[in-house]
Amino acid sequence: MEDIDHSDDLFNLDLDSLFEGGDDLLAPGHHDNSYSLAADLTGVGFGSNNDGGDNNDDAAKFSSLSLPSETPPRLSTSTNNNNDGPPQLIVSKSNGTSIYRSAQKLNAVGIKVIHQNDHLQVADTLSPSNFNLTMNKLVHEETVSKLLPPDVNKRHVIEVSSFNGSPALYFKWENGITCKEWLDKVRIQQQTTHSQKEAAAKFTVRLRAAVAIAKTLTQFHQSRVVYNALTLDNIVLTPFEGDYLATFIDLSDAVICNDEKTFDERKGVDLTNLGIVLNQLFQKADGGGGESSAGRGTGGGLASSRRRVSVNSDTEGEVPSNTRNAKKRGKQQITPGEGLPLYLRAMVSTLLIGDEEHDDSQQLRYESANAVYEDLKVMATQSTDVDRRNSYFKETEADHEVIIHSRLKLPKDLFYGRQVQMSMIMHQLQSATMLGDQPLMALIAGYPGTGKSTLVDQIKKPLADKDGLIIEGKFDSSACPDKVLASALDSFFTDINASNAGENAHMSMRWRISDAVGSGVSCLYDSIPSLRTFMDDGTEVDRSEGRKIAGNSLDQRLKYMFCKLISAIPCRSQPLVLVLDDLQWADEMTLGVIRMLMTDPDIRYFLFLGCYRENEVNDSHMLSTSLNDIREQGINIMTIKVGAIEKESTNALISDVMCLPPNLCRPLSNVVHRKTGGIIMFVLRLLASLNDEELIWYSIKSRRWMFDLQKIELKEMSEDVVKHMTEHMGRLPRKMQLGLKLCACLGPSFDATILERARKDAIIGDDFLGSCVDDGFLQTDGGSSYKWSHDQVQQAAYGLIPLQKREKLHLLIGSRLLLSIPPSEMERFIFHVADNINRGAKFLEDLEQKYEVAELNLRAGEKLLQQQSFHSAVNYLMNGITLVGDDSWGAKYSLTLRLYDAASEALCVVGDYQTLTALTEKPLHYARCFEDKLNTYSNLVRALSSSGKCDECINTSVSVLSQLGEFIPTKITQEIYFDEVVKVRQSLIGLPRQDLLSLPVMTDFNKLTAMRFLNHMLLVTYASNPAMNPIVVFRMVRMTVEFGVCSISAIAFSCYGAWLASSLNDDYDVAFTMGRVASDLMKKLGSVEILPRVHAVVYGMINIYKE
Repeated sequence: MEDIDHSDDLFNLDLDSLFEGGDDLLAPGHHDNSYSLAADLTGVGFGSNNDGGDNNDDAAKFSSLSLPSETPPRLSTSTNNNNDGPPQLIVSKSNGTSIYRSAQKLNAVGIKVIHQNDHLQVADTLSPSNFNLTMNKLVHEETVSKLLPPDVNKRHVIEVSSFNGSPALYFKWENGITCKEWLDKVRIQQQTTHSQKEAAAKFTVRLRAAVAIAKTLTQFHQSRVVYNALTLDNIVLTPFEGDYLATFIDLSDAVICNDEKTFDERKGVDLTNLGIVLNQLFQKADGGGGESSAGRGTGGGLASSRRRVSVNSDTEGEVPSNTRNAKKRGKQQITPGEGLPLYLRAMVSTLLIGDEEHDDSQQLRYESANAVYEDLKVMATQSTDVDRRNSYFKETEADHEVIIHSRLKLPKDLFYGRQVQMSMIMHQLQSATMLGDQPLMALIAGYPGTGKSTLVDQIKKPLADKDGLIIEGKFDSSACPDKVLASALDSFFTDINASNAGENAHMSMRWRISDAVGSGVSCLYDSIPSLRTFMDDGTEVDRSEGRKIAGNSLDQRLKYMFCKLISAIPCRSQPLVLVLDDLQWADEMTLGVIRMLMTDPDIRYFLFLGCYRENEVNDSHMLSTSLNDIREQGINIMTIKVGAIEKESTNALISDVMCLPPNLCRPLSNVVHRKTGGIIMFVLRLLASLNDEELIWYSIKSRRWMFDLQKIELKEMSEDVVKHMTEHMGRLPRKMQLGLKLCACLGPSFDATILERARKDAIIGDDFLGSCVDDGFLQTDGGSSYKWSHDQVQQAAYGLIPLQKREKLHLLIGSRLLLSIPPSEMERFIFHVADNINRGAKFLEDLEQKYEVAELNLRAGEKLLQQQSFHSAVNYLMNGITLVGDDSWGAKYSLTLRLYDAASEALCVVGDYQTLTALTEKPLHYARCFEDKLNTYSNLVRALSSSGKCDECINTSVSVLSQLGEFIPTKITQEIYFDEVVKVRQSLIGLPRQDLLSLPVMTDFNKLTAMRFLNHMLLVTYASNPAMNPIVVFRMVRMTVEFGVCSISAIAFSCYGAWLASSLNDDYDVAFTMGRVASDLMKKLGSVEILPRVHAVVYGMINIYKE
């Protein structure tokens, strides 16, 4: 016997150790003439005492009949002689049969002897007919043994001969232990072990034994031999290379089938007996049938109900009543599979329950032992997988939802058939975490519902094992796309703040962020509130910065800040994966950040994973354009295609969901795969709908899930998964449909309190949200927050609402929320309220109601401006403007002016200059004073400058400046130029660098506003009117000296220094001083927003001449 590791064996029962020093157990006289347990200990095979196994009740006493006299030389002819040959040990002796074994341990030989039945009072000799019958049986056993291939685990018969004058069968001894003896020892040991780990180990060992038994039966059937006597007594288990070999002994009842038809008719006996053996093998020690009629001894219960096929298939070959073809296996006295896990219960009950007892078993049939063997192998393979083990080993007694309501439990995030795609992602992850020399990018493309997001989820565990970090965001067609990245970062830093990571790791990340972003990180605090907590920064945010940066420069600056923040997070010990889902709905700003990240040479240990629907992205799509730009920069993008899963993967999925062995659910999975095309989400929703329609149900009688395959095949289905789910939801109870409609109107995610306010008095059922989670419609974080499991599920629920009633339902929900939410909580739920009312706003007739809704939109827009989500802010602000009309300038002047100011600022940042130019007409016409027009003028000038309308920009700025008291000449003559030069130089006489830095801060509103407009003019005049540019610079310097400093003053001094260093002046020393004043003033005022401009002028146009 090979030395193998038995560490996972039951109670460390090393089968080899059972025979060490065990010969004394088998000594003659140690056992009486009844059934002996020693037979099981040694692995000797014999039939059951009552059913004619190795014990032959048909044989009478032997007397003087002539029998073969020669026996193998290594055995003597008597147990009591004094020959020199090796002694024989009697193993068991019962009515009609004795079993002997040679004394040596290696290459031992066994003898089965048919002898006188001691209790029969008949003649001393066998009659010729009985003798012939006895010999025929022994010869038949020899024939079967030699017919089967050598590699089949069966009793190897040497010859048929005689022993002490009686017919005898000589065979190779099998070292091992019978299943029955093994289980008896296990049950004794089980009473002292109770831990879950030990229970799992015990189950695994039994499972390995079951696989071995099914494998041997498969070997028999492959040779068209029906074993016909499969019991625990007739199976010898031997450990071999970490598993077991199951040897079938007692071949006397085996049937050799001459053709496939005969074999098909008779194999059902073996399948039934296999079910009996499995049922006994896996029963628990605490009852559950373990010592019931199914498993006690060799008779009674299922074992006694077994019927055999006649040995002589030619003369006595009538098909018995328990074959598969006749569909009669006899009434069973116990509940098959009682107490077993669902997977095994289905297997056992399918093998045991006859069709005449349960009509619902028609589709669930095992047609071969090989199918059982394959299913047991699947279970044995998955028993090492903790996640799958829960599916295969769970019991229905603990699941009342299954038993009482016959409800399928659909697991979340099932992962099937994606091994190739997963290996590609893992390769990218490995490269990013191990090498980290450059940012890596992979895109996952596929149709909706193919499992793209689930595929990405598979990297979380290996990433966590590497102490990696992950940032996750998901776009939605109905949500604000420019909030997604900021929300993802906010969630990330919230988790970081709550994590147990060491303070050293946090401190290191803070330093990296400070180095990369600098003090400008504060401008991200409104967008990412948790970042302020992480940075432990109490700095007040200057929200007026947006007005200090011209045109869409603020949008560009925001992209840059996001890029530098993300690039500062990863390091060698903490690699980072950024995941953005549904990129087909991404906004230009987020795509710009991705483009910056992938081309940033400083970022390390970073992987970007993006998912998108390839059917919604064409060559002209914004995503395609952005990806092409990245490729043109030399960045390699790995694209991973995700399509439908294969038929085998569908079968594996259904097997897990229904806890059915794969071969039993294959007919159903073939139909489901054909109807769904292998789209995994469609498969799950179809299973749920079939369960609701009772075409899939849990059978109490069969103890397994059943299905009506014929009706399922005839069921007509839409090829559109959304339409199908809508039809499925339409068959749900009306109160649950109402709840789904309300949830669909609340967006991709919502809070339970919002749903309560939206439904008001409407009845949507007890534990509606819990039912939706169980049915796979919604997901929860364990608290009061819920989100749709997939956007198509939300779309399907929204489809329940008739098209003509959707807007009114939105209006109803929005008005309920508006009336029920306290003012203190309105800021939190403002978007839910505004979104719903906006969708039904056309039904608003009362003017006061319109003004109230317009104010809601203003609050939502201003909040988004504060969070720097400018594109989304435009939508809310323009909705508000649409509601108020021109009359509001008189009735609601302040509201209307704020709407127009905020809208013009947002439009300027996003670069929609055409809409902005048209929008400015009304505030410039209706505003009551010049001061109320200033914000509009400022945004208009910025828009004109960014759109290249330089002359119009200059003229508008000059007009505004004149009303502010600053007159700027538009036609610059030589006289005007020299006059301005004299004035600026005179203003700086006697003001060294320190005095300039000590100037007071400018506070005059008009002068501050004038400086803003002069700043707008600076770039425009530099490009389109060079003669006017120095005049603007001179005026800015003079105003600074006279009225105090502001952030724009630093720009003024730097530009003045550049003018001094020009070829016209060559005053490098004073120019260098002005450059130092500009840099120091910028630092003093903390005006980081102007740093690029100041440094570009100082280092690019001044210091090059001095340093």
